[in-house]
Amino acid sequence: MKPGISLKPVKETEQIMADSKEPTGAVNRETVDWDSLRWSKHKRIVNRLQARIVKATKQGKWGKVFALQYMLTQSFSGKVLAVERVTSNKGKTTPGVDGLLWQSNRSKEMAVRTCGRGATSPSRSDGS
Repeated sequence: MKPGISLKPVKETEQIMADSKEPTGAVNRETVDWDSLRWSKHKRIVNRLQARIVKATKQGKWGKVFALQYMLTQSFSGKVLAVERVTSNKGKTTPGVDGLLWQSNRSKEMAVRTCGRGATSPSRSDGS
């Protein structure tokens, strides 16, 4: 032990539990209220991730680039803005490869929930 340093015993205490019944932790994204989304917040998140991707690319940090791209494509903000962009452009009345139109808020919410790994390849009906 170094001179001048004294060790004091730590007094054990009980953990204080919150009485609140409100959920904590990650945000529940099971329900998406399309009309109440804060678009400026989601655009800011996506723009920040895109800027970080550009910076990592210029620095040649390819592992960081791939990690940030994954974060962007899996993020709730990225998915919401992707669906919003597809449903508000000139071709919004043309069905995609899945043959579905996302015109109602409910269908847009379902599209956000189903976006993700493996969701981009449509199921084939011919068995192959």
